[in-house]
Amino acid sequence: MNTSITVTNKSELEDAYKNKYETIIVRGDFAVDLWKSKEASDVDEKYKPYLGLAGAVSVGDKAAAIKSMTSTEQFAEISEATGIETEALAYAAMIGIKTVCKAFSKYEIEFSESGEPKAVLYRK
Repeated sequence: MNTSITVTNKSELEDAYKNKYETIIVRGDFAVDLWKSKEASDVDEKYKPYLGLAGAVSVGDKAAAIKSMTSTEQFAEISEATGIETEALAYAAMIGIKTVCKAFSKYEIEFSESGEPKAVLYRK
């Protein structure tokens, strides 16, 4: 049984899910992005494909990508229909909605910004 691992990006997080780690420590900017996407983990199934498509767009500048996505009509419509902030939807799209939903449905998460940002995921 795998007990603990530290990750800093989506690929490492998905590998940690696959290997069924009991505790996953997410560090750095990726921890902040994951936490900002929390609200979107409750998005209805019918909206997830739209978030996946938006997240598939490759943009080098994260801030520009978030601003661009939150200003689109698609995100405004999903936000209006769900009550979820467009920024949370954009972060979830950028990370990958499936990755975000798995984090918040299969793990209890504690987030800390003291020092280096860190999220600790404990398997439920």
